[in-house]
Amino acid sequence: MDLHEQFRRSALELGVPDDEVARFGQFLRFAIWTGSEPHGSPVGRRGGRPLHGDAERLLAGAGTLPFVASFDCAALPGIDDLALPKDGSLLFFLDHEEAVEADSAEDAQRFARVVHVPADSGAVSVDGGHDLFARVRPELPHWLGMDEQALSGYQQHQARDLPHRHELVALVGSLWPKGQQAEIRIGGYSGHTGGLSGKNVHATPEAGMAWENIKDRKAGTTPDEMMFAMEEELDRVMREWVPLAQFRADELHVGRFLVRHDDLAALRLDEVLTVTEFLE
Repeated sequence: MDLHEQFRRSALELGVPDDEVARFGQFLRFAIWTGSEPHGSPVGRRGGRPLHGDAERLLAGAGTLPFVASFDCAALPGIDDLALPKDGSLLFFLDHEEAVEADSAEDAQRFARVVHVPADSGAVSVDGGHDLFARVRPELPHWLGMDEQALSGYQQHQARDLPHRHELVALVGSLWPKGQQAEIRIGGYSGHTGGLSGKNVHATPEAGMAWENIKDRKAGTTPDEMMFAMEEELDRVMREWVPLAQFRADELHVGRFLVRHDDLAALRLDEVLTVTEFLE
């Protein structure tokens, strides 16, 4: 049984109407949380130095960028709506200190790279670092668990069709209890690193994209109307993009690799957007 179907059956057993379960399920995402706590077989390795017999060609463009991690695609658990490669290795490189100081988002891309090494090219080994193990975890937008009076206008609009949302949030927690925190998260939602002006809207790379898309609509709109438009656009952006990987680069920086679902499915990894954030 896939995870969304497991949730659906459990929710129906609670007496929640099928159409409400389906609507809530649109917000439920699953992510691969990887860390050093042993759990099954390793799925990747963090740190160290990647080794491959044809590394000069396959890793062209990565140059001397710091290596973040490598994942064995065949060993990663499959999750809904995340079209990861079925085999081969995914390698992530990021110079977070240079990226965060870049003059523009475009310039920052020079300091990051994602590489897929096909299985028929031979295995990638890593000298040094430590093993990563995977667990699949559910993720939900934070507002689903908030009280009605704390919701923004757009969130209240969405919550009208979810009268059992608190029970469903609790159900997700009971089906998949919390465990070890992740070193590197694959899929799911972007984590918050700060506040964005406006009620219950937090700073994520997707929020920045949404704001750029709607900021010119200010003329003739009230602040509440502008915030509603912002959150509506943010919903659209989050359906289009997914965090391919996000992690603490060090004590002061968060690194993210974002990609459109269509680009990931086509393995257009040159379209991956890297965002490095400074934790204030």
